[in-house]
This record gives sequence, structure tokens and C-alpha cells, in this order.
Amino acid sequence: MSSQSGLVANPTLSTPSPSMPSSTQTSWALMKVQDMLQNGAVVESPSVLTALQEIQQFTQDNTQSNRRNLKWQLQQRMLECSENMLAAFHTTQQSLLELQEEVNKMQSDVNEISQRLNNARLGASTVVKQTGDIRQKLKESQMKAEVSNKFTQCFLLTEAEERALDGSVSTAFLSALKRLETIHDNARVLLRCRNQRAGLEVLEMAAAKREDAYEKLYRFVHAQCGPLDVDANADNDEMSAHLLRESIRSLRARPVLLKYCADEVGAARRAVLVQRFVNALSKGGPGGVPKPIELHAHDVLRYTNDMLAWIHQALASEKELMYRLFGADDEQDSKDFGKSSSLSSSQQPMDETVMASHLGVGDGTDETAKSGSKEDSSAVIAGQTGISNKVLNTIFDALCRPFRVRFEQALEPLPPVVTLYKLASLLEFYASTMRGLLGENSAFPDMLLECNTVAMYAFFSSWKLKMDEFKSSGARVHDDLSPPLAVQQSMARLSEIMNTLDTSLAPAEARESQINAVVEVILLPLQKLCVAMASRSLPAIDQSIFLCNCVDALRSPLASYAFAANRFQKLTQEADSYIESYTELAAMAVLRRCGLVDRLKRLEACAEDTPLSCIPGMDLESLSISMKNFYSMVFGSGAVSLD
Repeated sequence: MSSQSGLVANPTLSTPSPSMPSSTQTSWALMKVQDMLQNGAVVESPSVLTALQEIQQFTQDNTQSNRRNLKWQLQQRMLECSENMLAAFHTTQQSLLELQEEVNKMQSDVNEISQRLNNARLGASTVVKQTGDIRQKLKESQMKAEVSNKFTQCFLLTEAEERALDGSVSTAFLSALKRLETIHDNARVLLRCRNQRAGLEVLEMAAAKREDAYEKLYRFVHAQCGPLDVDANADNDEMSAHLLRESIRSLRARPVLLKYCADEVGAARRAVLVQRFVNALSKGGPGGVPKPIELHAHDVLRYTNDMLAWIHQALASEKELMYRLFGADDEQDSKDFGKSSSLSSSQQPMDETVMASHLGVGDGTDETAKSGSKEDSSAVIAGQTGISNKVLNTIFDALCRPFRVRFEQALEPLPPVVTLYKLASLLEFYASTMRGLLGENSAFPDMLLECNTVAMYAFFSSWKLKMDEFKSSGARVHDDLSPPLAVQQSMARLSEIMNTLDTSLAPAEARESQINAVVEVILLPLQKLCVAMASRSLPAIDQSIFLCNCVDALRSPLASYAFAANRFQKLTQEADSYIESYTELAAMAVLRRCGLVDRLKRLEACAEDTPLSCIPGMDLESLSISMKNFYSMVFGSGAVSLD
């Protein structure tokens, strides 16, 4: 910056130009310098500062000669810079010239290629047209091939499926048969279209193969159903069981063949079940556990319960086998199967446990009944109709006669009346349970109801016979006016019957109707017997006491049971009426002994305004004597005789 300050600080040192006067040059320079000094923005502008710095590089001293040669130096320096630039751009110019030559050459090549392409395009138009025609034909051929493949897939069997149908029954055979059914259905659809000839040919082919396949399938199922065993190891024979189940399911398309197979299954299982039932009665289980049922033939209640428990367990196993073979008939049956299985798993074991406990049956084969209930939880199909239930009914119809013969034999000699009622309740429970498993139109539950009717008839007959024995015995009333021995014994039996009825699984309405029937057979004859005994040998006052005691004894077994509330209320009212009758008769006897009866009648017959002194026998002395006798009788020591 020293040179810049030197340049502007000594303007007067500049030499006047020879072309103009010295005074003029000096005044112009001074004005220029002053103007520059006054205009500080020009001196301080970036461009001026940059120019001064550039001048400082080649001008070191601020001398007069340097200032005079400054313009020349600047021009010289500009000339050098221009020469250097020209030298630098000479190489670039040579490269651009070479590039221009290359571009011109390339342009000529492109023009040549374009000309050749135009000539080739004109010559290939025929080829392009032929190519388009070939592509169209190729597209049509591909479409025809696709249609042919689709037709083959829909209406023809593959080689593997043909071999499977010609071979033995297997999973591949069933798959090929299902495929054949699909082809048959597709052919029937094809008949409704324009291609009826193709549809007829496919339909004939499918029909012939279907008949052969179903005939082979029927023979396979018929051969497999004969040696069925419900106790077979399911893990070892799962594949064959699955194949048999799928084969039977495929036979549903031929109901006649399926019915023949079902009849074969029913006949085979029927014979096996009867043999197993006989073995359970006479030989027992494997290794003698459980013991033979006929060991308890002397106890009719336990004997019948053990037979029914075994049959119930067998029904669970057979029903599971039938479901595995034939399955549910439709989707709703499958839902019913799942629902009833969950219900049976939570309720059925409890039901049989309660029934066995309240009947007083020992252990023995009760454990068999419980295990049968557990197996039942996975096999019950409530309300299922169809071929499974028909086969089950066919199987268990075979047990009707063996069970009924043994049941009737067990009733000889006739057991006690309480045992007969428990037996009837047991039969009714199992009839209701098995009807839920076998369906409404089943012979075995109907046979159990018939046995229930036999047991109830024996119960009523035995009770009527005992009532006749009580009447013919000529029993007399005890001196303490307590109920007779017939009432006490009958009420002990009635208590057991009421306990049996209370622990049964019958609804409240059914139990109330049953208690009405029991009352008709037990209580009414006893009431008539007590009335006859009282009227035959007792005075009126003692009759009321005796009958009140008898009615109280008759109602005591009914007090704890809600379903007998109506009958208990009626007996309570009868007892209250006897108490009221006794109270009236006793009061009349006391008043008669005191001599107050005649006086009360005279007092009632007189007018209200009549003085007591005017009534005969109502004087002060007579009334005092009578009242004294009355108080002595009431408050005196000892019992008051009412005779």
C-alpha cells in the first residue's frame, strides 16, 4: 500500500506533457487528485484495490520514471498475457479441428448406414408380414393346446389314476375314484352345452369305470368289516382304519352297497357283542378282573346295575367304532357330536356315580361303569340320525332278550318292596340315558322301560299284599294310642323310597307324579287302616288322638323333600283337624263333669237382658260350686280323666 499512497500523495511531481502548457497540466492533475481524494468510495472499491495490488507486483519503487512508464508496462504486460493465451489455445484449436474431422467422418458413416437401413426395410416388409401371420397361427395353436389340456384335466384320467383304479384299494385308489366322480359330474354339465357328443363319450367312459371301481370298493369294505374288533390297537392299525373309513365314506354315493356293508358290520358286531356279554356274565374280564357279573345274581339290584353298566360301557365303545367307520352324516351331526361329547364328559360320570351311590350298590363292576362313562365322553353323538344309529340299534337289539331273561329270573323270588322301587328307578335312569345315545326309535331302551313297568307292577303288588296282611292280622290299638306297627314299618320303607326318589335324576315334575303314585299305594291304604282300627275299638276322643298320631307318622318321611310339599301340606291339615276335634271333645267333657254344660245351654237360650238370678241353676251358690269343681280339675295335681 506504500506505492498506492505514494502515487496519490505526490501529484505535483508529475512532469508536464510537452503537448500542453505546464500550468494547464498541473491544474488538471491537481483537480484529478483532489477529485479522487474526495471520492473515497472509488479508492476503496474492491476492483481498484485489486488493480493496485497487481501493479505492486512488478513496480517496486514509486519513482518518477516508473510512474511515466506505468502505462507502457501495463500494455506490455497485457500483450504478454494475450500471447500466452494464444499459445495455450493453439493446442485446443488443433484438437477441435481434429474433432471436426472425426464428426464429419461419422456423419458420412451414419448417412451410409441410414441409406442401407432404408434399403433393408423396403426389402423386409414381406418377411415382417409373413412373421405376423406365423405369430397369429402360433397364438391360435397355443390356445387350442391350452383348451386341449383343460379338457384333458377335466374329462380324462391321468396314467397314474388309471393304474390306481386298476390296482387294489388304497389311498391313491380313493383319490382316483373321487377324480372319476368329478369327471362324471363335468360330463353331465358338458351334455347341456353344444359338445354333446364329447359329453356322451366321456359319460360312458366314466360310468363304466365307476361301476368297476365301486364294485371293487364294496368287496374291499365287505371283507374288512367282518373281522372288526372294537378292542384293536388303534395306534398300530390307524392306516387301515383310516382307509376303511374313507372307503365307507366313498360308498355313500351307492346307498344300496353302503346298506349291505352296514348290515355286514351290524351282523358281525352283533355276534361279537352277545359273546362278550355272555363272557362278562360267566367269566369276567381278562385275568378275572372284573369278576363275573353272575357272582352277584343273588342281589338283584347289584346284578342288574352291573349288567346295565357293562352294556353302557359297550355302547360307548361300539358308538365310537361306528363313528370312526361311518362318521357323522352331515355337518350338523358333527357339531352335535362335539357338543354332546363336551356335555357327556362333565355330566355322565357324575350321573352314574350318583345313581350307584343312592341305590346302595357295592363297588364290583361300578368301576367298570365309571370307566365306561369316561370313554363315553369321546363317543356320544346326541340326536344323530342315519346309518351309524341304525347299525347301533341292530347291534344292541341282540341284548334285549338275554338281559330280559336274566332280569326276570332275578325277580324270583320277589325281592323286598324297597329293592323293587330302587330297581325300577335304576331301569328308568338307564333307559333315559341309552335313549339319548341310541335315538328315539330304539328297541333296547323300550325293553328297559318294559322291565321298569314289571318292577313297578311287582312293587305295587307287593305293597298291596302287605296291606292285606296288615288288615287280616286284626291288630288292635296300643294303650298309649301310638301308631300301629304296620304304619311304623311302612314309614321306614317309605323313607328309603323317598331318599331314592330324591337322589334320582328325574325332573321335579316327574318326581312329583311318582310321589303321587306312591301315596296312592302306601299312604291312602294306611290311612284307611288306621281309621278302621280307631272306629272299631276307641271312643271319639281317643280316636282323634290316635288318628292325629298316625297322620303325624305318615307325614314325617315327607317333611324333608320339596317335591312332596303338596302331600305334606294336606297331611298337616288333616292332623290339625284331628287336633281341633280333640280339643272340642275334651273341652266338652270337662265342662260336662263340672256341671257347666246345662248352665251354658240355658244361658244361651235366655234373652240378653234376663238377670242370672232368674235363670234356674244360675244362682250364686250353684255357680260357685261348679266353678270350684272346674278350677280343681284344671289346676289340680294329676291327669284329668275325660271318661
